[in-house]
Amino acid sequence: MNGTPKAEPSYLESDWVRLGFPIFKYGIYFLLALNIYFFMIHATLDEALDSAGWIVLIAVMEYETRSLDQDYANSLERWVILALKLVAYVIIVRAWWYYWSEGMWLDFVNATAWLMVCATLEYDVYWPGEFRPGEWRKRNILKVALYGILIVCAVIWGTEGDVLNFYDAFLWILAFFVIELNVFGFEQPKLQPAAVRASS
Repeated sequence: MNGTPKAEPSYLESDWVRLGFPIFKYGIYFLLALNIYFFMIHATLDEALDSAGWIVLIAVMEYETRSLDQDYANSLERWVILALKLVAYVIIVRAWWYYWSEGMWLDFVNATAWLMVCATLEYDVYWPGEFRPGEWRKRNILKVALYGILIVCAVIWGTEGDVLNFYDAFLWILAFFVIELNVFGFEQPKLQPAAVRASS
């Protein structure tokens, strides 16, 4: 994070998008939170706890990626964020290990891909590069590959008739799409200067 002023993302320029996008975003988050209840009733406690951990993590990531232009590395706010993320990751990794130990391979692959997506987002937040075209392109190729794996997992659940996991996977892909838009909005004004530097 740094102190560079954040430009208005182009995808939020129209009045309709300014009004509709927050409704869409928080609607997705609400449905994901509701899924904790559905997992408690129709699935296992471990899956419900896993979902709860991801809810905490995405709430923190939503806040972090909306404030990439702020610098509060030494503040109490930063320590609260780190504590929440630690709790979330402990829950998520515990569920990830449970999927492995129980031979739930599709859940394990799905959870592994999501953890790798989070690793790329942590890089975006804490170790941003110089936004050179080559670096930006390679990172995005990795993200596309990871989201491709997640979509395949969702499709498999759908074809197997596992409606709850298919629905949950679809919502999570939409939710992280929102997080990626936050990052993209921060990167936009930096990409053009980087391209100019790379060509000079």
